[in-house]
Amino acid sequence: MSRRHKEQETESNYKPQQAESRADGSHERDYSFKYKLLNFTITKRDGTKGSFSIDKIVSAITKAFMKASVSDEIEVDDKYLKIPLKYVNENIEEVQKKSKGGRNPVKRLFSRISDSKVVEYFHNTLCAVKEKCIELYESITQYSTCFLKAANQYFSPEDDPYGKISHYHRILKCEVVELPTRKTLNNWLRWFEDWSPAVTYEDRNKKKQRARHSLWEMLIDWIKKYLMELAPEYAVAY
Repeated sequence: MSRRHKEQETESNYKPQQAESRADGSHERDYSFKYKLLNFTITKRDGTKGSFSIDKIVSAITKAFMKASVSDEIEVDDKYLKIPLKYVNENIEEVQKKSKGGRNPVKRLFSRISDSKVVEYFHNTLCAVKEKCIELYESITQYSTCFLKAANQYFSPEDDPYGKISHYHRILKCEVVELPTRKTLNNWLRWFEDWSPAVTYEDRNKKKQRARHSLWEMLIDWIKKYLMELAPEYAVAY
């Protein structure tokens, strides 16, 4: 299809509705557009093509009208409606970001319990660990990682704890003086999840890692059981 033919087709399918006159003789823009095509293909100078749904293009046009001051940036003549490219680019960037998907931001660590309550349980459980099973305790880094793992299994076992690390760190960083960084928490949780025993020979380091992993498993199990005593109303989620 030739460029002229495409322009004519676009013209015939995009017709701004006629402006309505006000009582004072001025005109009020009508920002609605009629369109029939489902997709719009743009050919770049390098020959590559990009396809965008028509409703997104119309959205960009509408945004331009809404943002542009009166008629400073928009030109309309007998054949063309000219809109600064920045409005189209801005809209396309928004569409591309949405199309990439990704996790929704975490607003609460666990849906059925407030973050403040989680922080309270964090402190209470830490005190209990140090009083009742100090032999399982290594450091605040170990405890922080194990608490997240255990609490996630108890309060929300269907969720993935990795997506919550940033939020978990955010609600604790002002409450725990020696709290490790978010990256450190992520690395240690990854280590715990990915660790596997050696198939055959174990050197000294492998044995040490196995002993540590076993210790962490026992601490996680202890924390879960303690949370059942501390918050029995959530036992159904366990």
